[in-house]
Amino acid sequence: MRIRLAHVSITAKDLSKLREFYEKALGFVETKPEREFSGKWLDKGTGVPGAGIKRVHLKLPDDEPGSALLEIIEYTGKAGASATPAANTPGLRHVAFEVETPEELARIHKLVLKNSGGRLGEISEKEIDGLGTVTFVYMTDPEGNIIELLNWRT
Repeated sequence: MRIRLAHVSITAKDLSKLREFYEKALGFVETKPEREFSGKWLDKGTGVPGAGIKRVHLKLPDDEPGSALLEIIEYTGKAGASATPAANTPGLRHVAFEVETPEELARIHKLVLKNSGGRLGEISEKEIDGLGTVTFVYMTDPEGNIIELLNWRT
């Protein structure tokens, strides 16, 4: 059996604003254009009655063909509001982006904040026996989704 990760999806309150954040702060580029979908097939597949979505697929510029994409979806209609979950809440909790150097991590950290991202933690570094040194920080995108920036070196 062959299986691969196709995409990670974020359901956005405002697709345009969230897309702009991922493009400006983290360098994502469009790989599949924004499209709108609706119909019984979508209702059936999502389990959301009357579902209508706008979606766009983005990729990191240096990714190879077939690499996993970032999908941003905006549903039409209203959804229930909820508070941003804490990093230790069970379930899918964050998406991590690895960078080449600690200096690049610090640069992107500033870009995330400049583009309406939020702080959760502070940049932290630790040497781990047998693995190397990790530098990382947890942040949020403008809609409260948790992102991690990290760098590993040996």
